[in-house]
Amino acid sequence: MTIQYQCNKGYRMEGSDLMTCKENGWNSPPPKCNIVTCQKPLAVKNGEFIPMKETYKYGETVTYSCEKGFNPYGASQISCTEHEIFEDAPHCLEITCVSPLIKNAIISGSSAAYRYGVSVQVRCNEGYRINGSDDLTCGEHGWKPSIPQCIDHQRWRIPLIIVTVIMLILVVVALLWWLKKRNCKA
Repeated sequence: MTIQYQCNKGYRMEGSDLMTCKENGWNSPPPKCNIVTCQKPLAVKNGEFIPMKETYKYGETVTYSCEKGFNPYGASQISCTEHEIFEDAPHCLEITCVSPLIKNAIISGSSAAYRYGVSVQVRCNEGYRINGSDDLTCGEHGWKPSIPQCIDHQRWRIPLIIVTVIMLILVVVALLWWLKKRNCKA
């Protein structure tokens, strides 16, 4: 009679997987199932992983983090696989912000993209005023504070003129009414 051994996933067999029963007993000792181990995962430029040690057992995970100014691309946690290697490590990509698009404005040091931590000044064209901050910084999730707008000064003059005219009409009507009422009493 022959029996065949099989190790669970994540374990590697040491010894023969087959044992045959002979007249004087089994032809070999039973095999051992040893847990699979992986060497250190790959280092990532502009990042690191924890925990850091020489070998890892099947199923153990490491967690990657990126330096300030970089964001992970890919899974930040990877595991030691049954094939004695780690899953693919992430990459740390530099954070960049696209040039803010603001109508009727000039951006200092205009560029297609800006690196993390870089600040720009926003200046509105003549006849426009800024609605928001004129100083923007490229941050982890884009521009901080939020991108402002340059608003036409004329936009505010028209409502102001309309309100002024309405107020003058009301004053004149009130004055005429008062004079008429006063003349009626006299």
